[in-house]
Amino acid sequence: MTRFVFALAGAALLLVLAGCSLHRPQPVTLPVDLPQQFSAETSLPLPIDRWWEMFDDERLNALMEEAFAANLDISQAIARLQQLEATSRSIGAARRPSLNLQGQASRESTPGFFGNNEGDSYRLSLAAAFEVDLWNKLKSRRDAARLEKDASRAEVLSLYLGLSAQVADQYYLAAEQRHQLGLTRRTVEAHADTLERVRRRYRQGLVPALDLYQARQNLAAAKARLPVFEAGLARAEHALSVLLGRYPQKLESAEVVSLRSVPDAFGAGLPSELLNRRPDVRAAFLRVKASDKRIAAAIADRFPSLNLAASYGDMSSAFSTGDITGTFW
Repeated sequence: MTRFVFALAGAALLLVLAGCSLHRPQPVTLPVDLPQQFSAETSLPLPIDRWWEMFDDERLNALMEEAFAANLDISQAIARLQQLEATSRSIGAARRPSLNLQGQASRESTPGFFGNNEGDSYRLSLAAAFEVDLWNKLKSRRDAARLEKDASRAEVLSLYLGLSAQVADQYYLAAEQRHQLGLTRRTVEAHADTLERVRRRYRQGLVPALDLYQARQNLAAAKARLPVFEAGLARAEHALSVLLGRYPQKLESAEVVSLRSVPDAFGAGLPSELLNRRPDVRAAFLRVKASDKRIAAAIADRFPSLNLAASYGDMSSAFSTGDITGTFW
């Protein structure tokens, strides 16, 4: 009868364990369709975090550093990343054994019949505990924390890329508008000089009135373009000031330098690598994987856990009452 009971209990245990269906995350890859051919030439791209250095513009480099230092979104994202790094280390520590060492010392003195009763007491204890990760619960939690940390790092990189692109765009847009404005002013001066010469020739009867009207029209058209480029320059300078964390203002002429020669085209890379190179897409992808790991940990929480614990302690007491002394362990 006893053997039958043990056999029945063992069979029931096997059935329960066989019915334990843990969540196994499936490997997921970004969907990539390779084209038959790609026309652009590929080359090793510049490191994405310092891409603007290809322009070899010291002023632009300085503006980038100023923008990064003044941007509150980047500061918040970096603080969030540091928080997740600390959380990842804390969760990862749960897979290691824990040790607890305690010590205590005390001294007592009370009056007694044979004199003062004095005693010293010492206690030392050491406890160790370890949770056996039977269902990969702790591993899944650690992996989820690491994936969240990597996703946060990708978000920080995405903010850097977005801000650097806006700063470079407004910086060179302001330079372009300044050049267009200077060119238009020189054009106005040229048309004004032409109008003066045509007017003198008209007074001398050397040219018809039509030439005079055309010269006036050309001058008026050139002057009409001045407000367009002035407004464009003001918008670019104000936008750049906001990106730099300054109050919107007109930048000094020295802060928008001359246009440099355009560097070689950035390495386009393969179209199949586009999604992997975008940090915002990578951050979203990592968070999906982190959610999958948290699902695995939540399912593992439904099963029993196995904890191993051990402790050791020692205590010593010494007392004296008049001429009587002793020590106990």
